[in-house]
Amino acid sequence: MDDLVDPLNSSSFRGSGRPYFDSISGEEMRNLHELIARDVHRTSMPFAAFEHESWLAFFKALRGSFKIPSTEAIGCDLMRSEYALTMNDVLLALAKNTRICFTLDGATNVQGKQIINMMACRPQPFFLKHFTIELRRESAANLLEKFLNCKLRLLGSIRKPAPGFVLTTDEEDVKNPMNDTDVEVEREEGRPCKTNEHFINPPMFCFCSDSPSVMVKLRKDCLNTKEFVFAYGCAPHAIHNLCMDLIKNFPGVKIVLKQIIYTVKTLESSHLFVQLFDKFCLEKFKKTYVLILYTKTR
Repeated sequence: MDDLVDPLNSSSFRGSGRPYFDSISGEEMRNLHELIARDVHRTSMPFAAFEHESWLAFFKALRGSFKIPSTEAIGCDLMRSEYALTMNDVLLALAKNTRICFTLDGATNVQGKQIINMMACRPQPFFLKHFTIELRRESAANLLEKFLNCKLRLLGSIRKPAPGFVLTTDEEDVKNPMNDTDVEVEREEGRPCKTNEHFINPPMFCFCSDSPSVMVKLRKDCLNTKEFVFAYGCAPHAIHNLCMDLIKNFPGVKIVLKQIIYTVKTLESSHLFVQLFDKFCLEKFKKTYVLILYTKTR
């Protein structure tokens, strides 16, 4: 029994009678940690998944000198680096477009707080940023201010300033640069970039949203700024509103809808009726259909 080799001990191999000791440099270890964190974040795995004993045994057998990053590292430093890499990919994708459509969408985060996600579409949507809904959430002017600020930052990231113009720098960036040195950031000479015309070959910007009163006002304000060529509502909301208007204002449509609702409820009230309906569909249409009740939601 003493001559047996532990299959999980990969740090020393007994081939040819000589032990082999593996080692990983610090840079290689950081690269491996970034790769494994990328897999965790992009596949939505639990941060502590690799801390299970079965994963520990697997990595030990694969390469004993590799140390699995901690849950704290995956959820903090490695998450920030992965977020920066993802946003860089987003900017590279948007930089190739000549037309960009912005959209806003309300959501609830994991903490149960109401937020608004801001996305840029080409037409594939790319997440840009989110901001919490404040007490001034009903103000279109407040949303417009954040909206224009985000658009200007995006434009400064994917286009170069026109001759005679420079990108503005926040005061906190000038006084406390992120390179952890005492060297202050020098401002370039030129007029600050404020509008689309201050950049070289700016894309055509549009804005699409749903149709509550705040968003309708926001769309009008966006057009008044001359920064957006088009501002319009999304098709699902418009089609839904059209269908609701047809039901309310056309008696013929309302009568047909009542008959459909009565028929569906009657069929679903009995298992025998449902079986007969399925059999009839197979004989008549060579396929099955699902009974769906009318609802007032989209």
